[in-house]
Amino acid sequence: MIVPRRDGQEDRAESLVRGVDVTTSRVAGQAMERQMQPEPIIGLLDREGFLQRVDQLLEAARGDRTRFILVLADLDRFRDTTKYYGPDLAEELLKAMALRVLVAGGADAVTGRCGNDAFALFYASPIAEMPLRAEMERLRNSLSRLVVVVDVGVDVSVSIGYVVAEKEGEYAERLLRRAELAAHAAKTAGGRRVVGFSAVFEETIRIRQTLLASVRRAMATNEFTVHYQPLIPLTADRETGCEALVRWNHPIRGLLTPAAFLDIFQDFSLMLELGHRIRGIVLADLARWRREGSYMGKVAINLGPADLALGNLAVDLARSLEAIGASPRDMIVEVSETLLLRGAEGGMMLHRLHEFARRGFSIGFDDFGTGHASLTHLRELPLDIIKIDRSFIAGIEDNTRDAPLVSGMIDLAHRLGLTTIAEGVETMEQARLLRRVGCDVVQGFLLARPVDADSLPDAVRRAEELVAALEYDDQAQPGCPAASP
Repeated sequence: MIVPRRDGQEDRAESLVRGVDVTTSRVAGQAMERQMQPEPIIGLLDREGFLQRVDQLLEAARGDRTRFILVLADLDRFRDTTKYYGPDLAEELLKAMALRVLVAGGADAVTGRCGNDAFALFYASPIAEMPLRAEMERLRNSLSRLVVVVDVGVDVSVSIGYVVAEKEGEYAERLLRRAELAAHAAKTAGGRRVVGFSAVFEETIRIRQTLLASVRRAMATNEFTVHYQPLIPLTADRETGCEALVRWNHPIRGLLTPAAFLDIFQDFSLMLELGHRIRGIVLADLARWRREGSYMGKVAINLGPADLALGNLAVDLARSLEAIGASPRDMIVEVSETLLLRGAEGGMMLHRLHEFARRGFSIGFDDFGTGHASLTHLRELPLDIIKIDRSFIAGIEDNTRDAPLVSGMIDLAHRLGLTTIAEGVETMEQARLLRRVGCDVVQGFLLARPVDADSLPDAVRRAEELVAALEYDDQAQPGCPAASP
């Protein structure tokens, strides 16, 4: 898939959706959990039994204005614990945590296991007479302590989400769902937190579901398309290319950049579908350019986790290119550091990238310089290209630190035999400085904004003329000293 990127002037219309990160995929995961109940733990009700008991208490208290609190205690990073220690020890850890939940809840609380790593407690009025926030913090602290399981000490922390039921007509399923939303907000904020339910959470879900429906409709009506931004060489030994960027041709709001819909594509199935469609558009454009004799050089596409999860993508894409008279050498596969997770996922992603390299694709590392492990990736990845992040280019003219950093990145890349591309070039002075410190290729609004496939040949010609003028300016001023980054 071509991963939606935040490039240029971002569309901020969906900022509310990103304000509270409660994903639709999380809700879908919770629905799946309800169908695949974890093994019961002695002393705790399962999800169904917990909900039934809570509904009974709510019905019995109807009319007496009793105030109830439902709490969800969700273990932080339990998946990592399972991977590191193994499933057997993880299950023993859950049993130890269940005992803790029973003790913390006391005789007056209804307790249950309402997810693989989530425990629920339902309190009647006694807890409501105390300062609620302080009580929730006390509960979190009592659960977040070292657990010794099979002679192994495991540091455990939990995120607490809670909801207060103060009006008649409440029912257990809705209360638990709201507590789950609050717990997820606590985990998203970094874990080890207590968060009370807010109506904003449900509004965010509603907005996301509306957007999700719009995206699915857009898929069905082929509203997603591709624009291309030229990659223009600054040196004679490099060739022109372009980067493919996804756009949404919205019937009401017009052409949208990825900032307007990026979050929706956390949905795995949507990512796969969009990736398949966009690659099809790129291949069709490549075929047409070749028929018309308008060779645009290598086309860069961005791959995300869903794409690299497809084990046969490198083979299929190579065959598709060969079918139109092209080859893998005509395409750059770009990945970012955030995609290269550690552990099993990271190893699988690395294996996939090596498969692309073996097939002849060029591999590019996007947004270089922004990640803490970029140097490690230079050693591990089968790279051909690094793209210097726009945040460094923006300050190259007047920031005394950015210029030497950019020069150092370019020098390091060249020593490793890599091509350098500078993103976000917006001024002539930035282009001049980059040329003087040896940058190979530039990309940005100075040269061309992303354009549709029909407009790309003209955009490339204009951009090449601009770079040629830049070279002429340098030659016309032989006494002009090189930039001292």
